[in-house]
Amino acid sequence: MSIKHLRKSAILFIGAIVIALGLLPARLSAQELTLTAGTTTLVAKGDAVCVNDLRVGSDTHATTKSQGCSGNRATVNLNAGITLLPMMVDLTASTRFVKQFHVAAVQGAPKNSFLPILIAVPVKWRGGIFNDNALPNPLALPGLVGFANVNMFLRLTEGTPGNPAARGTGVSETRFMGASHGGIVGCLDIPATEVTAAKMLATCALAVFQRDDGSGTIYLSAVVESGKTYNIELELLVDVYSPDTAPPLSGPPDLAHPHANFEHDLDPLDSDPDPFGLTWNDSMSITVGTDFQSNIQALQDEITQLRADLNTLRQEFKTHTHVYLTGKGVGQNNTRATTTPPLFVP
Repeated sequence: MSIKHLRKSAILFIGAIVIALGLLPARLSAQELTLTAGTTTLVAKGDAVCVNDLRVGSDTHATTKSQGCSGNRATVNLNAGITLLPMMVDLTASTRFVKQFHVAAVQGAPKNSFLPILIAVPVKWRGGIFNDNALPNPLALPGLVGFANVNMFLRLTEGTPGNPAARGTGVSETRFMGASHGGIVGCLDIPATEVTAAKMLATCALAVFQRDDGSGTIYLSAVVESGKTYNIELELLVDVYSPDTAPPLSGPPDLAHPHANFEHDLDPLDSDPDPFGLTWNDSMSITVGTDFQSNIQALQDEITQLRADLNTLRQEFKTHTHVYLTGKGVGQNNTRATTTPPLFVP
């Protein structure tokens, strides 16, 4: 091979290494965290896996189904649309950030050590809900009225190692935002609970369009078991349902064309710079409490070992002897003798 070909191959090889190293942090960001008892770990905003779930119970060509993650922002946009013939729409979409972690066991601790944990995530959200249903939700028959629901959760679940997309068993959950629009007289916000420093603003324009904006630091506490994999999930969940999406050309009036848009602002006059969606606004903190159970077990093991060492020293002291010379070590004085064990005088 010529020098020219060798140089070309070397350049290509080095370039491949540089590209691989450039991609490495993105892959590492999705790796499972190893936490230690008695510490606080910060996770950069958006440093998690984005998981999307979509359930289509009934659909038409007019519906909008859009969801995903962009950096540290999760979005969902569901629109029942308008069809020429009466058709039902039943959609549920979820976009969630998932961060996996486990707490390392303390050396010498039992395998089933349990520790307290506190998770704090600063968030913002903006979005709009539209529903032109003319019938109030409380007075309508089940299944007769269309609605649009938006819920946001911070939850902790038992996870599957290496598979953040798998739904796990719930451990703890906080719903920090809930909004439901059931129509012209059904514009309703469900008050946020268990949220510190959170602000929710909901307005209904002519009882058809509802705007939801809020922010706050969301807290979640739980007890976890060392060695197990857990998922921290920050989720935006949207439901849209309408029994009839046809226009009122003839027969009964249209029932609903619900639309939940937490993806992009369609108002050109909106001066708010914050984008639509659920935004992971700053670093997440994960504080793991002291592993008292492991500490107690480690101390008990240390005490047991100290007692065993002390008993060994006592036995060695009781039977201790040493060899000595009876003279100067010359001639007949070069006699070796052994002392008796220690004598205890009361």
